[in-house]
Amino acid sequence: MVYHTFNCGSFESSRFLSQVDYFGIILHIIGVMLALVYFTFYSYAPLRMAYVTLYLLLCVVCLGMNYHCMFSSVTNRMNSVQRSAFFIFVVAFSVPPQVYMGFRYSWTMFFTAIFTDSLYLIGAAIYSSKIPEKWWPGVFDFCNSHTIFHLFIWAAAYGSTYSLTMLSKLAIENQDY
Repeated sequence: MVYHTFNCGSFESSRFLSQVDYFGIILHIIGVMLALVYFTFYSYAPLRMAYVTLYLLLCVVCLGMNYHCMFSSVTNRMNSVQRSAFFIFVVAFSVPPQVYMGFRYSWTMFFTAIFTDSLYLIGAAIYSSKIPEKWWPGVFDFCNSHTIFHLFIWAAAYGSTYSLTMLSKLAIENQDY
């Protein structure tokens, strides 16, 4: 919200606020993945710890890429396609636990989780393609691809919350806790 409100200032403030914006998105995605892994593999501590460690390493790499000066400088800036590709790579790591969740608990939960992942991916694709402002320059200054990307992230967050709620209920019913 801060980025979208104050990004019209100087280049330096816009770049900093953009990094803060990505920081929130990164923490959101990694946080959802950690919760998914924690509940899915609650009864299997070694596998749970392996996935938690992997996701935390991915988070550190993603944050490092976001804040490292070579990706933020004017001449060699990490563009939206590169950022989106890395987010897609991170989201892809949630598929194996989701498949296990389908076998262990419910295929409905699996398909809900895959639908949620699809929302992340569609949002990333819209953002990296810069549609609709690429087709109609100047018309979509307020509601541009970045805004649409955030709407998809918001919808995915709702889907993630729903999936995690279903997962916790099924795990309690199966007395995994």
